Amino acid sequence: MRSKYLIRPLSHGMDSSSPSLHLGTTFSPLTKNNKVDQNSVKKRWGYSTSERDLGAAPLTIILYQQADGDRYTVYLTETDACLKCTGAGETFSYITDTYTTGTIINASGAAVVGSGTLFSTGGVAAGDQFIMDDDHSANVEPDTHWATIESVDGESDITLSSVYTGVATSGTYKIRKVYSTPTNERWTWAVVDDKLCFGNGNTRVQYWIGSGYAADLNSLADGARYMVPYANRLVIADYKVSSVRNPNLMAWSKEGDPTDWTDSTAGTNEFIDTEDYIMGLGVTGSSIVVYKRDSIVIGNRTGISTAPIELPMTRRPGTVAPYSVAAVAGTNFWLGEEDFYALDGDYPRAIGEKMRYRFYDVVDPTEAKNTWSFVNSQEGEIMWFANTSAGQVAFVYDYKTGEWYLDDFAATITAAGRGAV
Repeated sequence: MRSKYLIRPLSHGMDSSSPSLHLGTTFSPLTKNNKVDQNSVKKRWGYSTSERDLGAAPLTIILYQQADGDRYTVYLTETDACLKCTGAGETFSYITDTYTTGTIINASGAAVVGSGTLFSTGGVAAGDQFIMDDDHSANVEPDTHWATIESVDGESDITLSSVYTGVATSGTYKIRKVYSTPTNERWTWAVVDDKLCFGNGNTRVQYWIGSGYAADLNSLADGARYMVPYANRLVIADYKVSSVRNPNLMAWSKEGDPTDWTDSTAGTNEFIDTEDYIMGLGVTGSSIVVYKRDSIVIGNRTGISTAPIELPMTRRPGTVAPYSVAAVAGTNFWLGEEDFYALDGDYPRAIGEKMRYRFYDVVDPTEAKNTWSFVNSQEGEIMWFANTSAGQVAFVYDYKTGEWYLDDFAATITAAGRGAV
């Protein structure tokens, strides 16, 4: 009598294409939090915790580098944009869009009276944060003197939710506008013309130049869910037109200027003759990729300034998870309805044979769409974070060897990224 056993070499870390009958119903404990490197087992890379309490969960961590070499670490939370500060005793500073017009006459109680202010027409709203400049420790946040605005009562009057706790009662001030990130949405960002542009599908696209505060990019770039830099332009998709969202619409800015959307070199494209809504944007090589649920549309530069992008090619499959798209090694990787994929030239290639069964066994379809990616270039990995029946798990793909692994962490990971050093 003969018995047949499946034997795998150590070089394979996780392979669910031929799963063992003796594995647990969820994951094998032997293949969690480690990887195989040069035929030896290596523990999962660590992650750093920060003493910087950002006041809300970070959703995106950005390494923003300017042409002159200046580098910044920017955290985007559900409500704010924060700049990491590295001086002695410093934590971070808010760079969120801030209103500073006029001065304050009296801030001795909950009722604050201004002079030369335009609170009502300046976009100040209930929930925004108020502080007097003389009470503000700008690089040590969160400052305890920030006060929540309960109501905007006129151009010169606001009411705080409680009595203002600072010492200063008059002078210059700041009102920090509070962003709102929709449930299960995340920020996307791009750097064009040295400007850091970012949006979350709700606010007007913001931009920051490395100093001061963020500001509205342009009223035409309102509520963009997705963005990438391409052809020396900012390209956005799924945004609002006259306050109504159009998930079939893509637009690009003037060449070399992401703040200008009316120039002759700016333009739009509406995908009304292809199925499904836009689910993301990517750039691979010299091409731009528009992700939809069941297809991808691949575009190229035309060399014509007034019609700079052509979108002639459609491939399958698309993505079920907008924030799963990862750009690394000159191409894109993403989660599709049945597998993980990489773009080889202009052809999608399935890469998830060793993991796709495990992923869809433990990740409910309603959670699969919330999967988000992080490129851990130091380890040559793409990490896809997803909520499973066993809690949050990172499905890790080594894009050098094609091997898969599983990582989990003691805390829920809401963001990951590289920081300036």
